[in-house]
Amino acid sequence: MRPLLAGSIGTTRFNLLASSLGYMSYGAAQWAIVIVLARLTSPEAVGRFTLAFAVTAPVFLALDMQLRRIVASDIKGEISHRAALSARLGGCAVSTVVIVVLSACLRYSVVQCQLNLAVALAKSFESISDLLYGYFQQSERMDLIAVSLWLKGIGALAMLWIVQWQTGSVVYATAAVACAWFLLLILFDAPRAWRLCHKRHLRGERTRNTDSWRILLRLSGPLGIALVMASLGQNIPRYVLEARCGQAALGVYAAASHFFVVGARLAMAAADTILPRLSRLANLAPDEFKRLLWRSISPVAVFCITLTIIAVPFGRPLLVQIYGTAYGSGKTTLVIVFLASGVNAFACIFQTGLMALRQINAQLGIAALGAVASLLLSETLVDSLGSAGAAIALAGGVSVHAVLSGVTALATLRSQERTAEGNASATPVASRMM
Repeated sequence: MRPLLAGSIGTTRFNLLASSLGYMSYGAAQWAIVIVLARLTSPEAVGRFTLAFAVTAPVFLALDMQLRRIVASDIKGEISHRAALSARLGGCAVSTVVIVVLSACLRYSVVQCQLNLAVALAKSFESISDLLYGYFQQSERMDLIAVSLWLKGIGALAMLWIVQWQTGSVVYATAAVACAWFLLLILFDAPRAWRLCHKRHLRGERTRNTDSWRILLRLSGPLGIALVMASLGQNIPRYVLEARCGQAALGVYAAASHFFVVGARLAMAAADTILPRLSRLANLAPDEFKRLLWRSISPVAVFCITLTIIAVPFGRPLLVQIYGTAYGSGKTTLVIVFLASGVNAFACIFQTGLMALRQINAQLGIAALGAVASLLLSETLVDSLGSAGAAIALAGGVSVHAVLSGVTALATLRSQERTAEGNASATPVASRMM
C-alpha cells in the first residue's frame, strides 16, 4: 500500500482527490463554525460574524494580488521567493491597518470593531499560509495542502467551539481561531515549504532574482484589483441586505449562502490541481489544454446542480435541522445558492484557464462587470425579496463572470491556434525561398 500511494503522489488524479478532500474538510469546518455560532448565539451574532468577514475580505483580497496563483504558475522561475514573501507580509500589515481605520470611519460598534480586528489577524496568518500553498502547488504536492487545510479547519472549529462555550464571546472565539492558524503556519506550512524550495535549489531550479519585483508588480497589480472586484461582487448582496433588512436577515442569508462557500471550495480544488499543468500546456498543446479544462469542470458542476435539485423539496427541513427554526425561511435562498455554486464552478475553472494563458487584464474587466451586475440586481431585488433577492444577485454576478471568462478563454485559444497555423504555413514558403 505504501509504494502504491507513493507512486500516486503528484499525479493529476491523486492531486484532484487530495485537493478535493482538503477543501471539503475545510469547507465543512467553516460550515460547522456557522452552525456552532447559530446554536450558541443569536442570528444577530451570526450576522456580526458574517459582516466582519464581509468587511475584511475585500481589503485582504485587494492586497492579496493572487500571489499564490502567480507562484504556482511560475514555470519559468521568474519570481524570487524573497520578493513573493515580502509582498505578502507587507500586504497583510497594510490590510490590518486599513481594516482598523475603516471600522472607525464606518462607526461600527465597539464589539464589531474588535471582531473585525480579530478576523483581520486570522486572515493575515491564513494569507501567509496561502502563499506557501503556491509552492506546494508548483511542486504538485496537493497532499500537503490537503493536510494543512484539514488541520486548519479542525483547529479553528475546536478553538472557536471551546472558547465560545466557555466565554460566550464571539470576539474571544475568533481570536482563538487566529492563534490556531498562527501555530499551523509556523509548525506545519513554513517548514515544508522551505524543504520544497530547498529541493528545487539543489536540482538547479533556481529562481531568477533579476527583475522579480517588476514582473511581480506587472502581474499582481491587475490580478489584485480583479480579485477584489470578484469579492465585492459576492459580498455586495450581503452589504445591501444588512443595510435594508438588518443583521437578522443577513444571518439567515449567511446560513444558506454558506453552501456557496463549500461549492466554491470544491471548484477551487479542481482549479488549483490543474493550474500548473495548464500553464505548461498553454502554448504547447491547445487541444490538450481544452480537454483538461472540461474534464476538471464537469464533476464539480454536476455535483452542485444535483444538490440544487435535492434542495427544492428538502431545503426548509435541512435548514431547520442544521441551524434551528429561525432559519427555516431561507429555503428559496438555499435553492438559488446551490444553483449559483454550479455556475461559479464554471467561472472558477475558466478563470484558471485565463491565468494559465496569462490573460491578466481580461480578468480585471470581467470581474468588474460581474460586480456591477451583482450591485444592480441587489439594488433592484433585495427590497422586495429579501435574502432570496440577495441570492439572485449573487447568482447573476457569477453568471456574468462565468460566461465572459469562458468566451475569453476559448477565444484566446482559438487565436493561438490561428497564429500557429499561420506560422506553420509560412515555414514551407520560407524554406522554398532559401
